Amino acid sequence: MGSLFSRIYISMSAAFIVIAYISYLGLGVINERRLVNYIDTVAKGTFILVAEGASRHEGLKQQKWIEIVERLTGLEFKLTTPSESDLSSSQLKQLNQARVFIQASNSKTHLVDIFAIIPAKDGKSSDGKSPDSKYPIKILSTQVKDINESLSRLTALLILNDLGRFPKNKRDQRLIDIKGLYGFDIKTLPINEAALTSNQRQRLKNRDTVISLKDSIIEPNIHVYMSLGNSGNLLELGPIPLFNWYPINLLILIGVLVLIFMAGASYFSVRPLETRLKLLSYEVSRLGSKKKLARVSITGSDAITNLASHINLMSDQIEQLLENQRDLTLAVSHDLKTPIARLKFRLTDIEDEVEALNNIKSKNAFNESLSGARKDIFQLESLLQEILSYAELERDDRTINISKFNIKPKLEKLIDDLSVLHPNIEIKLDNHLNTISADSSLLSRAIENLTTNACRHAKSRVLITSQIVDSMFEISIKDDGQGVPIEHQHKIFEPFYRIDSSRNIKSGGTGLGLSIVERIMKLHSGKSTYKLLDNSDYASEFMIQWPTKKEHSDK
Repeated sequence: MGSLFSRIYISMSAAFIVIAYISYLGLGVINERRLVNYIDTVAKGTFILVAEGASRHEGLKQQKWIEIVERLTGLEFKLTTPSESDLSSSQLKQLNQARVFIQASNSKTHLVDIFAIIPAKDGKSSDGKSPDSKYPIKILSTQVKDINESLSRLTALLILNDLGRFPKNKRDQRLIDIKGLYGFDIKTLPINEAALTSNQRQRLKNRDTVISLKDSIIEPNIHVYMSLGNSGNLLELGPIPLFNWYPINLLILIGVLVLIFMAGASYFSVRPLETRLKLLSYEVSRLGSKKKLARVSITGSDAITNLASHINLMSDQIEQLLENQRDLTLAVSHDLKTPIARLKFRLTDIEDEVEALNNIKSKNAFNESLSGARKDIFQLESLLQEILSYAELERDDRTINISKFNIKPKLEKLIDDLSVLHPNIEIKLDNHLNTISADSSLLSRAIENLTTNACRHAKSRVLITSQIVDSMFEISIKDDGQGVPIEHQHKIFEPFYRIDSSRNIKSGGTGLGLSIVERIMKLHSGKSTYKLLDNSDYASEFMIQWPTKKEHSDK
């Protein structure tokens, strides 16, 4: 049992480790993609504004602009030409079209590479290599991990700076254009309409940037507020969602997938064991279905194999017991035949001596005793003959000789013979068969046993009917006796079963006649049945059936 437990435990542990590792890798890949999409949503516009600001300067002024941005954000920017960058031609094409290109940098550090194109001052599109462009295109790149307070403050400053470059009558439209660069709301509103504390309002009056955090397990976010000069209005950014590495919906999805994979792993771990158990169950169900008891062929070194070996040992023991029982029956039967024969000879000698007696009374007494002894010996001899017949039919190598013959003469002869033995019983024949296919001697024995049994228990009449029903030969024997009670009917074909021992001894039955009938029918792939009848002429019916086609058993 320990081996079985170890096998399941090891396989499940290995499956858990593999699934956990795959889940970890999958979560990393998913989060990389999510982080790229997140940065594209909340920071793309910021780096476009940074690049546009840099494009309005050149030389040292441009470098100064970049340094200011670095100081405000804490990020390190790198300025290169397209040819100096690590981007492929297709990535450069995407950058030229979208103005910003974002890609995952390092799965371990969770960094994202951001590339922003600084357009040529003359506004012409170029690959940075054209000799005709006085101001070639440059690429501004950096790495970010998340939207922090510094980057959020820079976003607000860049938007205010950009709006200050436009006349008042065009700032609303420009704000709409800038809003299209972000995935969150950007608007202006009076300071008294903002959901701010008094301390936050005071900070805004002091030209400070206020960042308000809404901490939520499901979707945490921030709002960024910055004063619009002395207008009394505010610039509000947000809600800006914060990146959640383990959102609840993703964890639920991973949990469901893990459960599914674990269920699959459990199935494939237990399936071989279940298959072997089914094989074991099938083999056990076949015990005794053949000439010899079946053997379970299951290999391995676990509890199932141990169970299979014990079942095989049990089969060997049962087979040996059955063999010993058959040998004992045959041996006893053969050994009893000799003393019975000697008793018969001695009774004959005694009869001769009795004939010499002169005393009539003594002679009559001797004759009565001899008659009883001879009757007992005849009954014992019949019992032994039935036991030998039954044992012969029970042999594993017993075969039957199927032939075609006319059943009618055999039935008529049987009726003539039994009519002599039972003159008070009217035996009728209703025959609808001529040529049948069966073992002639065995079938005759079966019909004789059933008819003799019917004559023993009938009151006045017995009917033998033979016919073909549904491709089956069918012979039934009806009698008007008392019949077999329902509670005994399921056992009447068992060897030596007697409903009333005294009645059977009186009638001369051995208790094996019906068992022999059933065994003969099994050898013919047929069956024997009994039922009570609900009519005034006959009380019960024995029936034997076997197929008209050659489907006989050799068992």
